Amino acid sequence: MANTNKQNLKTRIIILYIVYFAALLGGVIYNTAPAMKRGAKLGSEVNQILFESLGDDRLRVSQVFINVPLTVNRQIDLLQADDTRNTSISLAASRFDMLVSQDAENDTSFIDIIFRSVGGSAAVYISSIMLMLLNIAVFVLIFLIINSLRRSAGNDTPLSPKCVWYTRTIGLILIVIDFLNAWSEWTMAKGAAKFLEGSEYTVNTDFNLNYYTLLLAALVIFTAEIFSIGSKLGEEQKLTI
Repeated sequence: MANTNKQNLKTRIIILYIVYFAALLGGVIYNTAPAMKRGAKLGSEVNQILFESLGDDRLRVSQVFINVPLTVNRQIDLLQADDTRNTSISLAASRFDMLVSQDAENDTSFIDIIFRSVGGSAAVYISSIMLMLLNIAVFVLIFLIINSLRRSAGNDTPLSPKCVWYTRTIGLILIVIDFLNAWSEWTMAKGAAKFLEGSEYTVNTDFNLNYYTLLLAALVIFTAEIFSIGSKLGEEQKLTI
């Protein structure tokens, strides 16, 4: 009877872990999908401008600045056309995406144009690729954890030690993602501020971390320690039996 109760408790805990990591996966997708979608759209516009300029005398340099923050919300007033009720529309914008296109300098290479297409900096371009790879790594690790937990529940085996390392790795990756994303946004904001200098738009160039992501990373690392304790208890139980 005691063994049956322990088995039921263990199964319930593993199911809770599976639900937790499924929710974590959904949260990561929810946070990253919109930015990736906007970046892909702007990237296609950059490619179109670049390839259209290949037949011209001079190449065009196109730079994408994503999610640029404003110091003060910008109020935009619109008047609806063909409106018999005199409708006015006010928009408040706190962030924006910007696409800058200009003629390339004579000594600018095609590779240099590509690397400067994101935030006007090769470092930001490389960091955007790193962010994509890191997010993919999080997805893969979560799937591996869920699959390992599912096998443990089905085969009545202790939690795999790999789950501990996978979970710790996810927590550390989330911290790296947050700092790398904050640095990329900060660098792009400074680049956008140079283009908008003297205009009515004032860019916020503060370095801001996403504390929600840091809190999530801390929670994931805490979960890894719970995994570690559960795995050791499972091994001790096997040796006792």
